[in-house]
Amino acid sequence: MRPTLFELGIFEFHSYTVFMALGFLVGTILPVQENYRLPKPYPVTPAGGLWVFVFALLGAKIYWFIQYGD
Repeated sequence: MRPTLFELGIFEFHSYTVFMALGFLVGTILPVQENYRLPKPYPVTPAGGLWVFVFALLGAKIYWFIQYGD
């Protein structure tokens, strides 16, 4: 994978960051849209995706520390 995906002027867009953001947006927006298509939708908001994203990052850091930390 290329470290820098593309550049716009002075801004560099790194591939890891771009695809993490894309995964967050797709994983949050698509389920909410599909939920609203149901005859009786569940009471959900896109904020739930944000909480999942934050706790996934936190869990990954904790797991890394347990596995590799001193």
